[in-house]
Amino acid sequence: METEAGAGFALRFQAHGSGSLPAPDHRATRIVLSVPDLGTWTMDLPAGSGGALALAVPLREALALAMRLREGLPLSLAELEAVLDPLPYATMLLDGEAGLLFANAAGEDLLASRRLFLPSRPGAPLRPVQGQTDEALDAAVADILHRRDTGARWVARGPDGAHLVIHLQPVGPAHAERGAARILMTLRSIGAAETLG
Repeated sequence: METEAGAGFALRFQAHGSGSLPAPDHRATRIVLSVPDLGTWTMDLPAGSGGALALAVPLREALALAMRLREGLPLSLAELEAVLDPLPYATMLLDGEAGLLFANAAGEDLLASRRLFLPSRPGAPLRPVQGQTDEALDAAVADILHRRDTGARWVARGPDGAHLVIHLQPVGPAHAERGAARILMTLRSIGAAETLG
């Protein structure tokens, strides 16, 4: 969201009963969403950022999904589709064995193209078509699951020459049941003029 909203955007979660957050920048608008007995999400929007305000509209559903992922709770296909299908980039949920649990609409398109990943059935391990990407994916998954790494990010070049930023991050508790979502994977296409930050 920070990329879409621009500089000055901040999203923070504060557990129920913990201290207070710093005051927002005088040029920012603060939106607060409190959930009883759970906590508070605070979003600071840069002044004059109409696009950032548009991001706040589906925020409730996105935060509810994030909390369900964080707690390792079951997810419905309807809530996954409602939150993740509108994203313009591929988003996939993987289990503890890199098995595909869900792909949003852009992710389904990427999988159907068979340019970056081999055909896969739900629950089967996601396997890239290129050896280097395969090794990078295996290493990132192992680091996230066994060492609770904060995530991994790398650039892969697909067979058609397109460059994709692949980002994996852990979701859910380390003790989640088999088949539960453990990794959120995003794939974004980058153009020649774009750089990675």
